[in-house]
Amino acid sequence: MAIALDALHGTPVLLIQERGGANRILPVALDLPEAVAIESELEGRHSPRPATHELVGLIVDALGRRIDHVDLDAPQDGGLEAELVLDQDTRFPARVSDAVAVALHDGVPIRASDDLLDIAEALDLTIVVPGGAEATDAAPEPESDPETGAPPITEAEIAQFSAELDERT
Repeated sequence: MAIALDALHGTPVLLIQERGGANRILPVALDLPEAVAIESELEGRHSPRPATHELVGLIVDALGRRIDHVDLDAPQDGGLEAELVLDQDTRFPARVSDAVAVALHDGVPIRASDDLLDIAEALDLTIVVPGGAEATDAAPEPESDPETGAPPITEAEIAQFSAELDERT
């Protein structure tokens, strides 16, 4: 899982990679505050007072419940949706970015439906990774994933994925 920047729109994108299986990558567009919260969790940075996603976990714990996992899906009417799943299969709808931040903070699994991952896989995404710390005016050369040999995801492919999700509405 990583935060990237959509070079075309200048907006943050969360990249969630499937573990095992085909290692499909699910791109999720984020607003800046949600990107900061998720990046803070990825880096293990916390403020003295709890952020909203941390507060959710504290409230759930105080009520004697436990967050089990997060489900991500693409509903038939389009878009992208998430559910926080508590013990006893109690489900709460949530924004994807909020659900991911809660899952990262509480250390619970994030599960994406096969249908959603199939949509992402069909786009044949490519991630372009800048080559090293030195900035250049030239576009970075795409690098393949060392584990899978898959080509990098391009910003155009992320935009195409977002457009395909929007078309489902």
